Amino acid sequence: MKILFVCLGNICRSPIADGIMQHLCKAANLD
Repeated sequence: MKILFVCLGNICRSPIADGIMQHLCKAANLD
């Protein structure tokens, strides 16, 4: 599964979105 996050105006948002999504996937056992 691939998920694309599009963050405009702030380069820091994409890594934060990635980290949050990885955490949520691990919590839901969706490796």
